[in-house]
Amino acid sequence: MFNPEFRRNLWLEITPHRLIGMPLVLGAMFLLACLLNDQEWGQGVANLALTLCGLISMLWGASLAAESILSEVRSHTWENQRMSAMSAWDMSWGKLLGATIYSWYGAAICLLVYLTSADKPFPVVIKVMLLFVLCGLFSQSIALVASLQILKKDRSVARSQATVYAVFGLMAAAPLLQLAFNQRISAAWYGITIDYMDFILISLVFYVAWAWVGIYHAMRSELQMQHGIWGWTLFVVWLMGYLMGFVDDTLVMRWGGVGSSRLLVACLVALLLTYLMIFVESKDPVIFLRLKTMFEQRNWQQISRTLPCWFITLLFAFMICMALAFVFPVGKGFESSLFFVALYLFVLRDVCIILWVNFSQQRKRADITAVLYLIVLYGLLPSITHATGLDILDIFFFPQGEGNAFMGTCIVAVQFVIVLWFAKKRWQSNYGVTTAVHE
Repeated sequence: MFNPEFRRNLWLEITPHRLIGMPLVLGAMFLLACLLNDQEWGQGVANLALTLCGLISMLWGASLAAESILSEVRSHTWENQRMSAMSAWDMSWGKLLGATIYSWYGAAICLLVYLTSADKPFPVVIKVMLLFVLCGLFSQSIALVASLQILKKDRSVARSQATVYAVFGLMAAAPLLQLAFNQRISAAWYGITIDYMDFILISLVFYVAWAWVGIYHAMRSELQMQHGIWGWTLFVVWLMGYLMGFVDDTLVMRWGGVGSSRLLVACLVALLLTYLMIFVESKDPVIFLRLKTMFEQRNWQQISRTLPCWFITLLFAFMICMALAFVFPVGKGFESSLFFVALYLFVLRDVCIILWVNFSQQRKRADITAVLYLIVLYGLLPSITHATGLDILDIFFFPQGEGNAFMGTCIVAVQFVIVLWFAKKRWQSNYGVTTAVHE
């Protein structure tokens, strides 16, 4: 209660009219559900309570969390808050829990109704209530960290953006909610059998904790505070280790060993995070100018604080691809090793394409343009070659694991060198003078 940001949001969100209005509206809906279920205060009312709790906490609450930042930017009060004496942590949880307090008021009413109407054993009811609380926190946290991350790229925000980030939060939490009601009894993780609902709840606790770490780091960046690469590095390692635990005997038999199977999962995580973060993070040329100067000065500590997250995951992808190629090969023969070399070269080519587009003088909507280029390269052109019966040209568009693996690796290496050269020339053309002045 001593957090001024939390108290300010309480004053804004909690008013006498709203305190009275929420239970009246929800009470009318629950009364109608009771009447439609033969005047029985039972499972039908409980199902409605859970549905409303999910909508209020995971959709509306996520929208309120994102709007807590975006509304400040639109009203030009965010800069004043950034210059205040509040710490990044106080600002983070003051925004997250304060701006969403009214949605939690409604969600608490729904959970209380569920507690009194659910026709299930008491331990199951408590676990379901905890599940919805954690999913709501996770959804709201994802929406808030997404809004903070996008502010690094574009300070102009529209009113509809909060809804978009709320959908992101819902999309992050909904699969976990769906898995929890999958009617499975147990989950196998690294060969350990765990009660399925308990495993989902424990996983959600870690997801929420990492989301809060992300909010804290993003808020520190907004307050012009530096932080190292260890937070993101530890998250990537944790996510890889978490997902590698789901490798079962079926995957081991298909991919040729426990080590290879788990490394393939880690490789997929590293590649997906690389593409995600390179589109999410800012690719402002000033960042690259700073990194160039720091590298020339051998200022490694400052470099570690400035490196973008996508570059770190790109290094992870390199180490894992090389391990899959030469240490834990999937399949037999040199061609299976070349597949992962070619795969990494394709990723490097795509990164250079994205940077080439962002190095232009007209950087507005550069990421959308890069996405269109990648759709053409991976979707439109291969579809045309398949339609014309020229399947042999797949060697230009996808890594090859057998047959033409060596030729395919050489082709993608040439593509990477060409795109890298174009990106370098565009950089020198548009920012060469800026570099000289900066130095």
